[in-house]
Amino acid sequence: HMAYDPVTKRLFVAALENGSVEVLDLESGRRVQSISGLRHPQGAAVVPTRGCVAVACGGDGMLHVYDTRSLQEQQVIEVGPDADNVRYDAKADTVLVSFGSTNSGAIAIYEPRTWTRLREIRFNSRPESFQLEPAGERVFANLPKGVRAVEDGSVAVANRSDGQTRAMIPLAGRVRNFPMAFDAAHERLFIASRRPARLIVIDTRQNAVVAEAPCTDDSDDLFYDAQTGRVLVIGGGFRPDLQAPGSASPCSPPGEMGALDVFSVGASGEL
Repeated sequence: HMAYDPVTKRLFVAALENGSVEVLDLESGRRVQSISGLRHPQGAAVVPTRGCVAVACGGDGMLHVYDTRSLQEQQVIEVGPDADNVRYDAKADTVLVSFGSTNSGAIAIYEPRTWTRLREIRFNSRPESFQLEPAGERVFANLPKGVRAVEDGSVAVANRSDGQTRAMIPLAGRVRNFPMAFDAAHERLFIASRRPARLIVIDTRQNAVVAEAPCTDDSDDLFYDAQTGRVLVIGGGFRPDLQAPGSASPCSPPGEMGALDVFSVGASGEL
């Protein structure tokens, strides 16, 4: 995962296997610094009101906060097991961090001046990617029940002001839904499942699946480009140990190669 700071023109990259955050200057195309000594850094988000970047580490469940200019560590906060995705809520000036285990999980909400934990949104499994409704109060969270799950996945719709879950969107026959992106203008969620490998479109006004299409295997992240109306899915590297024999997606390259799938989205959400 990565986070960009438009003030310093720096990109902060969570290098999980290297145990570091790599700080890149996008104007010069050079690495500014490698912040090492982290235990599986996963999520990152820039907090523009405080001039800092928050990095969640899955190895020890800690959230590390660094000044975006000096790169000095400002604070370390204990979040919970397998701390993962981080989002900044500009509407409320809060920071949200997901954490948990296979059977329980939550999104913790922090006030970034003192890093006080305001509340939690609780789920029956660890949330993976989650997205915020910019003009409203909703948060959408993927609940895949783990990397080896065989049960149907789901998407939770919660209110981030009171921490209450408002709806659950079942993904019948779709397992291991990890990445997510939100098209706020058209109120559409884009989800990718790994088994089978599908890009799924959800209408958030109805909380219902409206379209889907095959995509690359082992999807790890996806993005919606509002300017072009396209969805980009990162994946590939089909791993037969995680799927049934012969079930590789026709969209995936052979072997351990990666892929970037690009989809156009129609007016009604069709792919």
